[in-house]
Amino acid sequence: SPIEHFRCSCPSFGDAGVRHLRYLLGLRSIDLQVSRITTGDFASLSGLERLEALRISGRDIGAAGMEGLAKLPALRVLHLSDFTPAAPEMPHLGEIVG
Repeated sequence: SPIEHFRCSCPSFGDAGVRHLRYLLGLRSIDLQVSRITTGDFASLSGLERLEALRISGRDIGAAGMEGLAKLPALRVLHLSDFTPAAPEMPHLGEIVG
């Protein structure tokens, strides 16, 4: 059966790792507690039609990351914690919830 949940507390896991997750078509949740992602290239995950939940701790994914999240068709749960956003208004947030 396909992998549905991916959890990584890996200090070396970065943006390239996020792009590789696009091949796990059954993913329903991604939990990145410790990583070195920046923008995360989340737009590359837009083919993950079942991805419902994303949790990122300790990283500011910036405006580009938020814009990429807006392309995730099934995203229903977004948990961002333990960071101070460079842009407190969090551009593109309305596109995610909208």
